[in-house]
Amino acid sequence: AVKVFLSTKGNLEDVSSDVKAFLNYVDGIISSDDFVQEIDQEIKVVKTIEKERRGYMTYAMSKRYVQYYTQANATRVARKNNSRIISIAPGSFYTPMLAGGNDDAMQESIKRGTVYNRFGTSEEMADLICHLVAPGHGYLTGVDIIHDGGKTAMAFAKQML
Repeated sequence: AVKVFLSTKGNLEDVSSDVKAFLNYVDGIISSDDFVQEIDQEIKVVKTIEKERRGYMTYAMSKRYVQYYTQANATRVARKNNSRIISIAPGSFYTPMLAGGNDDAMQESIKRGTVYNRFGTSEEMADLICHLVAPGHGYLTGVDIIHDGGKTAMAFAKQML
């Protein structure tokens, strides 16, 4: 499992102004930064939907922040360490959290939300990571790889069948 810890009280000298604006936003300080304004607008919409309000806000913000952080730090990471920064946005992979938190009907519904009508496996995730860190991918950086069995494609584009 990957754990992400966000602290707004650390050293802000080595982060971009956009990241500083986001961390200030987490602390309750709204700025005119475009990214912060986008997050603030999304939160305002979600706050009006009682059912979605509790679970979605933290989840959506954390997903969007990972994408933004990956993009915003591509140059810094490359110049500082001659390294790459890549994030992976996993879809529904069969994990203990997924197995324990949903009944059979919910699990079947989640599976139907993918092109392949199944969960991803840990082997598929490991395979992707191995390919990304293998030689030959040195030009790939600053991207969020959507590894979700086609769920995003199904949600945002009418499928040609």
